[in-house]
Amino acid sequence: MESKIISPDFNTKEELYALFTLGINLPGIRIDYLEPNKRKIYHKPFGNVLTSNINSVLYSQDFNGEPFLRGKFEYMQVLLPTKRTNSINHFYRVLKGILNGYHVCTKANKDRLISLANEIYHYYAPLFHVYNMTEERLESFQKIEDIIDKVIASPSIFKGRKKYEKIFWNPDYDLTPQEKTEIFNKERGKSLVNKGLKTVIKLYTEGMTQKELAEKSKLSLSTIKRRWKDVLEVYSQQKGYLIAA
Repeated sequence: MESKIISPDFNTKEELYALFTLGINLPGIRIDYLEPNKRKIYHKPFGNVLTSNINSVLYSQDFNGEPFLRGKFEYMQVLLPTKRTNSINHFYRVLKGILNGYHVCTKANKDRLISLANEIYHYYAPLFHVYNMTEERLESFQKIEDIIDKVIASPSIFKGRKKYEKIFWNPDYDLTPQEKTEIFNKERGKSLVNKGLKTVIKLYTEGMTQKELAEKSKLSLSTIKRRWKDVLEVYSQQKGYLIAA
């Protein structure tokens, strides 16, 4: 049986108290029972990647009015564990790193961090700790809140998984996907044309005819003829620079 989790934005302290003292699940968490052994399946409301600082990197760029930038832009991802931790102390260290990265990336407030921390606890803390009503489990609520207070008061340098983006679109431009495609293709076309023109000009300085230029540059003869005026203009400018020098 499959289900889809709709996770709440935040939980009240009363709901979190009920989770830690009575074992009542947080709202939005659905449990499916599989036949024939009635085994409980808890569906995670998020994947392995929790968030990233890509927006911070994006807004730190100087677009200078351009619709997009091309390059190799580095950003960091906040990752969740691939499985439950084996000890509660290890879980607390992992949790602090996750919450620190999440807070640095999103500037989330304490209520949101508490909600997120307790959902992470529910899915990644040791199983025996989550579902056994021990004194240590009851102390976890305060322990997690202490971790959150430290993260908010003194966030450390965020170190996540490095990822790279090749294109950043200017957030000041409200562009549709189709408009982005058209702009990108237009700029790419200009780049290719300019590259071809430079090749033709270089060959022209060697004294080749239009037909020879077409064969050598692998451009069509019609393209050479269409750009011939540009070729002569650029060549004359370059020649003038050489004479002046």
